[in-house]
Amino acid sequence: MPLLHDRTRAYWETLEADKFVGAVFYGPLRAQINDLHTRVSLYTGILHRSMNGSILRLSAPPAGGPTSVVRVRDLFKHMRACMADASDIINGECATLKITAHTHEAYILLTVNELHRYLSNIERWSTHLLNDTLANSVALPELGNTYAHNIARELLDHLEAIYSLLEFSLHYAELSNNRRLHSATV
Repeated sequence: MPLLHDRTRAYWETLEADKFVGAVFYGPLRAQINDLHTRVSLYTGILHRSMNGSILRLSAPPAGGPTSVVRVRDLFKHMRACMADASDIINGECATLKITAHTHEAYILLTVNELHRYLSNIERWSTHLLNDTLANSVALPELGNTYAHNIARELLDHLEAIYSLLEFSLHYAELSNNRRLHSATV
């Protein structure tokens, strides 16, 4: 998965904050999150219908919960719910800022923080799945005899690209806020 190129970063840094939101949030970030949401949903459906998916178990519930999860397909149901929430956020359904505090920079920060809340669960659960020996003991014929750790690696690779965009967005918000404050004092 390609990470941000220097020329792309340099171009995005020159954008006004409202244009940045349109170019980054409603462009590649939305596409990456929707792609990951689709992948998690497809894997959840396949695991739900698969005979091996119903018997695949975790050796222990993931650290930090949910503690009731002992089957891989149940873990994927939780992932799907988190990705649905992340998808809602990137499609404009996040908490409303107070009108007095609304700036594009504040919107960027709020959105990144809200997304991170859900994506960190996907990362934690995928990492758990990657390292769980019991969950990786049975191949999934419906997925070309792949194992759960292959799916987890794929999800983590997609998360890396998303995190790259989120980190850059935080950098941009700080840079843009400093420019705005500097222009106000001049």
